[in-house]
Amino acid sequence: MPNFVPCRTGDDQDVHLYPGEESDTALCGKTVDDATTTPGDRRACVACGRRLLARIFQLAGPGGIASVEITVHAP
Repeated sequence: MPNFVPCRTGDDQDVHLYPGEESDTALCGKTVDDATTTPGDRRACVACGRRLLARIFQLAGPGGIASVEITVHAP
């Protein structure tokens, strides 16, 4: 599973997510404007969150999910 990185899109003030290997498009489909932003106290993009969960479940395959590990790196 790829690493997902927070970003800004320039369309709003929300924090979006993009897969680390695809730095031009956020999970919600918006174009990444600033890929190095830190989330801070900004609101998270709901569409990115939904698509992140969908990818986790798709990658789990027919065997299902045994556990989910989330690691947050602070600058």
